[in-house]
Amino acid sequence: MTFKKRQILTTIAAIAILAGAYVWAIKYLKPQEHHAQTLTPDQTANWKTYKNDKYGFEVRYPTTWPITTSKTGRDNRIFVLAINHVEPTSDGGGLPKYLYISIEPGENIYSCVGGRKEPLGYIVIDGNQYEKCINPGSYFNQGDGLYVTLIHSGFTYVFSADFYDKNHTTVDQILSTFKFTKDETTDWKTYSNGKYGFELSYPGNWSINTPTGTKTALYLSFRTADRAAESGELAALNVYISEQDLKDSYGFVLDKRPSPLQIVEISGLPVSVQEASVKDNWQSSVLFFFNKNGVYYVLGGSAQVRDDLLKVLSSFKFTK
Repeated sequence: MTFKKRQILTTIAAIAILAGAYVWAIKYLKPQEHHAQTLTPDQTANWKTYKNDKYGFEVRYPTTWPITTSKTGRDNRIFVLAINHVEPTSDGGGLPKYLYISIEPGENIYSCVGGRKEPLGYIVIDGNQYEKCINPGSYFNQGDGLYVTLIHSGFTYVFSADFYDKNHTTVDQILSTFKFTKDETTDWKTYSNGKYGFELSYPGNWSINTPTGTKTALYLSFRTADRAAESGELAALNVYISEQDLKDSYGFVLDKRPSPLQIVEISGLPVSVQEASVKDNWQSSVLFFFNKNGVYYVLGGSAQVRDDLLKVLSSFKFTK
């Protein structure tokens, strides 16, 4: 190779190296753009907090809103917390914003369907989803009313508010701060099954029946003393040893494949949480599907005992 050719090749190589260095510098050494993170302020942070030690719950409410409490109320209620309430008059007077939190003895399952109530999606209270019922055109021209019920530790909690169509933002914010403050699992019972090798805990005021004559290999029916009749079943655990038997019983759910609301683990196994509507009595239900070694488990019940079912689910463990 002549000197001239070597000089030309050296020049070309140098140009290539410089070009590459320039591209690298443009890509990696240019000033980085920093985007400030926008944080959404907690609009309830400065609100007042109401705490109830007897029933073990707390809730926040706007500082300018008055509250009142009562140990009695209509429909056999044993406690009522009224937030920003003034007695309405026949012409629709009174404050156009209020929320009732009422407690009833026993575990009373209410449905949105029937009467004047209509379902309108779900609302999250203390980390769990509950069905929202809307009562169109509630009493005394007070707009559309909100009605939500949940069951906790042997009591039924009723959340109701008029003018929900106008004040749903504030009402939802208040409900988002509601939480239970007591560990209610201290008096829970334990059920163990040696045949299938599992155990679980369940509320102390629940009893277990084991009906026979079904396609299930094991059927645990959970009830309370005030709901001893078959129609009063709160929840159930079904165990199947055949996938076909599972499909025969829950095909209407499995075929639709509802999106899991969340995934939890039981003894290291993933469990999908799914919801379904039980059409025979129009109740909204929660179903938990999981399996191990060809044995299929379905824990389900009314959506209004969802928080208890989640605790039952979290206590479930395989023993063999």
